[in-house]
Amino acid sequence: MIAKKIKSAQVAKSDAINHLDRARQLLASMRNNLAVSQWSAAVIDGVHAAISANDALTVTYAGQRCTSNQHVDAAEFLKQALPKNVTPDSQRLKRIISIKSHVEYGPSRITEKEARKVAQDVERFMAWAEEVFK
Repeated sequence: MIAKKIKSAQVAKSDAINHLDRARQLLASMRNNLAVSQWSAAVIDGVHAAISANDALTVTYAGQRCTSNQHVDAAEFLKQALPKNVTPDSQRLKRIISIKSHVEYGPSRITEKEARKVAQDVERFMAWAEEVFK
């Protein structure tokens, strides 16, 4: 099967650690926002933590990061960037990214239940990403 061509940008592989550091900071901010019942802020931080962790991995393995306007393309780009012996957590990433537009631009509030579900996915994705990044 031919891989889908996804818009991306060349990035110095040495920048991967900067993306991972940003992901870690956003993860900490997500946790802090959960602790003070700031549900929307927690989800926004979590989504961006996952995106930054994804960038860290694609930069590490492919020297590129996804620049597509279609947020879910990042999950497909991850699958294409990783070595064949690494199973991507792309389904979890898709779930996390799928809420991005809703939480950032939608009119409805994020509930505690929604925030905690997204946070759980973010925690698991981040743990997986940290393991792969090693």
